[in-house]
Amino acid sequence: MTKHFSILCWSEIAKWAPTASMLRYLYPNIPKDWRTMRVGDLVFQLREKHTLEPNKFYKLVGVKWYGGGVFCRENVKGSEISAKYLYPLIPNAFIYNRLFAWKESFAVVPETLSGYYVSNEFPQFSVDKQEIFPEFLCLIFLTKKVIKAVNSASVGSSAISRNRFSENEFLNFYVPVPPLQIQQAIMEYWKKAKSELAIQEAKIRSSVGELDLILQQQTYSYSKMKNSRFFIADFSKSLRWDVKSGRAAVFRTSNPDFVRLGDFAEECNEMIKPWEEPEKDWPVYGVNNEVGVFFNCLQKVKAFNVSLLCRLIVSN
Repeated sequence: MTKHFSILCWSEIAKWAPTASMLRYLYPNIPKDWRTMRVGDLVFQLREKHTLEPNKFYKLVGVKWYGGGVFCRENVKGSEISAKYLYPLIPNAFIYNRLFAWKESFAVVPETLSGYYVSNEFPQFSVDKQEIFPEFLCLIFLTKKVIKAVNSASVGSSAISRNRFSENEFLNFYVPVPPLQIQQAIMEYWKKAKSELAIQEAKIRSSVGELDLILQQQTYSYSKMKNSRFFIADFSKSLRWDVKSGRAAVFRTSNPDFVRLGDFAEECNEMIKPWEEPEKDWPVYGVNNEVGVFFNCLQKVKAFNVSLLCRLIVSN
């Protein structure tokens, strides 16, 4: 696919959308010994369901965002569940969350969760292991390129909580399928990288925990300020009249040696005028709680809904 347009067969478009061609041509340049195959030719949906018994307790699971895997959610009595049916969790099945597929909510069911259940919002599929490993298929659906196509193929009344990725859309995706030995090598490399990343993340969490403990120890009456239902606040130090401001006033009064953030930090936005260069592709960045600062896209002036931009300030 080119940057601005692509040529595709009308018969291969499932629906009229700018990203329709992505479902078929996500991987135009794959190695010669790889194949591009329709997901529906690699899996079949597992539809076994159990009628709920009102006095029985059911262990329910969910699928975490960003490839976090399957997790135990709750233990619920049948009479407290609005649905009539639940679906038994099948070990080694490919599973995803229809509501949050665009949040990378794909996984493979571990064998340790046999005996658990899911609702119809978590479809499961048996994978043809003669063609592709379930873990490799999951890895494909966690890539940024595929997630972008998943987001485009999802429909619903709300982009946040009702943006469903249907089973039919999933089955009509095309994925690259390398020989099994190459799939195995890729998965081993990925698992090793994940293991190394987990070690570093654990070190970061440990350091953050230590820093948090130090700050609590240096903060006078921290537990009382945080948890007490009653406290006496200096009205002159309260910026407004509510509980949070009251606790903040107690904090400032109890810790006079603490320095106000605004006394040694300042906003460093540099305003620029994009209309002075209307044909320039401006790089647009964002911030989220997953990766921090990230590159979003390139946009020309006519695509902006603001009149001024802030230049990104990079610290040395």
